[in-house]
Amino acid sequence: MYAVIHEIESTSTPGLMPIAGRPLVARQIQWLRSARCKGIAVQIGSSAESVALGQWLARRDAIGTNVRLVMSGKALSPREIARRAGFPDAAHLLAIPADVLCGGDLEAIRAHASPEGTLVALPAPPALEEVLDGSAVRILGPATEPASDAGETWAIRIRSLADAFAVGVTVLEGRLSRQSGSGVLLHASERERGVWASRGAYVDPTAKIIPPVLLGVDTIVRAGACVGPRVFLGDRSVVERGTRIENSMVAPGTIVGEGLVLSQIAIDSRGTQDLFTGEHATIDETLLLAPRDKPHRGNLIWRSLTLILLMLLAPILLAIYLKAAIEARFGQSKRIRRPSFPFLSMLLQTARGHRTFIGLSEWTDDLPTGVSPALYWKSLAAPLGLITIDAGLVPDDADASTRLRARVYYMHEKNFILDFVLVLRCLGRLITRQARQPGKACQPDAPPYMRALS
Repeated sequence: MYAVIHEIESTSTPGLMPIAGRPLVARQIQWLRSARCKGIAVQIGSSAESVALGQWLARRDAIGTNVRLVMSGKALSPREIARRAGFPDAAHLLAIPADVLCGGDLEAIRAHASPEGTLVALPAPPALEEVLDGSAVRILGPATEPASDAGETWAIRIRSLADAFAVGVTVLEGRLSRQSGSGVLLHASERERGVWASRGAYVDPTAKIIPPVLLGVDTIVRAGACVGPRVFLGDRSVVERGTRIENSMVAPGTIVGEGLVLSQIAIDSRGTQDLFTGEHATIDETLLLAPRDKPHRGNLIWRSLTLILLMLLAPILLAIYLKAAIEARFGQSKRIRRPSFPFLSMLLQTARGHRTFIGLSEWTDDLPTGVSPALYWKSLAAPLGLITIDAGLVPDDADASTRLRARVYYMHEKNFILDFVLVLRCLGRLITRQARQPGKACQPDAPPYMRALS
């Protein structure tokens, strides 16, 4: 059997909503793998949430292995998604909406298969039937004999953070089976009754933990803090001294400041959102909320060099602007035409650490045919530079697949020596092109590290 997780029209993509410490899409993939699905395809739309989902799957090699990403800005039928993913037409195909969490025996659903497709309504698990509604999935393929009771399979819709929170609490309280075949698996060990801790989680001896609580990987709870009941701390999150958190979810990599009292909210490094009303508050004060893993700020030496360049270029840029103003004042045009300085914008980005001094140019092409979407998403994380070395990274006639692989390679291997070599290679190509006759391009051999990518 094969499976597709497809987008839902007119709703935001819920794939990254946390379900007991793991995103919904990860829970869906884990269930399908436990049911021995031969292939899984995930539709990636054009919304910001969907793009973030695609990038998350591309970075998670363990979750994303053998998962096909099918990109489309419009609604596609399950069969069309499967066709684009390369799945065989005659095989059984299970279509799961992106906001549905399933559990139980997959063979019970296969018994309802038909060539035209059958919509199978599944109930919510008994522990959640009073809180959440059941949902439906679609099964396509040749008809088969029933293998087991369909009542062993369940499905629920996750429409909001409140729904995700309710499912997580049910798992922590032991009211939903934790067996991977029929429930939601907790990726943690139970230190004491109701306190689940993942690898590397640290709780200060003077901190208070009130079960049920889930502590993510490498989380830290400082002295005097009080966490619980019904709290989910994401991976690498930190709760500072004297803070009280209950009935809440903390996003991965978030530092919660000292002396706060938080209840019934979802918390990340940029603000909070009420779990039940959806009201959102943006918090810019880093003493209250801050990211634990600060974004890359660039090398201090290169940033200093960029500031020097800015100071040297400032008089020149000012003179250009004054010249344009004088021409507008005394010329025929009465309006100042402000010159565009894209290089100045790049300099400012480099000085702020949002762009490296030596790096790549922005990828402006669409996804080429025959290229893995996962490779495309990974390449988008490659560092952009003030001085671009794309010309030295691959030969001029390299195809899109080779250029994308080279960008991923550079992202992982970037260092001073590699940058120096690529800058020299770019200069060499520029000089060679100038020396040759017009219309002829220099095509040197691919660098040794590129041959290893083939």
